[in-house]
Amino acid sequence: LFRSSQLEIFKAINEDYLKTVKPIFKNSCFNCHSSQNQLPWYHSLPLVKGLLDSDIQESKKHMDLSNDFPFQGHGTPQEDLEAIGKTVRDGTMPPFRYRMMHWGSGLSKTEKEAILKWVEESQKKLSPN
Repeated sequence: LFRSSQLEIFKAINEDYLKTVKPIFKNSCFNCHSSQNQLPWYHSLPLVKGLLDSDIQESKKHMDLSNDFPFQGHGTPQEDLEAIGKTVRDGTMPPFRYRMMHWGSGLSKTEKEAILKWVEESQKKLSPN
């Protein structure tokens, strides 16, 4: 459980997230990393359905964006911010297989900058100094 001082910091981070980052994540990440999936027509095909459902379930184990910040998953809020920053800098999301089926699903330069700025500012708020 979190201390009340941490909860206040999380609240401030979440307010910034809701304004600047959530719209980006909703457009680019929610299909796999939330319960708000917009599944393609081919999801109804038996083999494809199993593959997509498995991918979504695995994605949400790592990071579930359904309930805003702090996110659910296997990491702490600090670890999640580090992972998001690294993933955005490295360009490792969405995975290649997803990008092949969803042209234009990557992040724009402006979107990357906004996410990285939010990550950096959020990490400063969480740092004990």
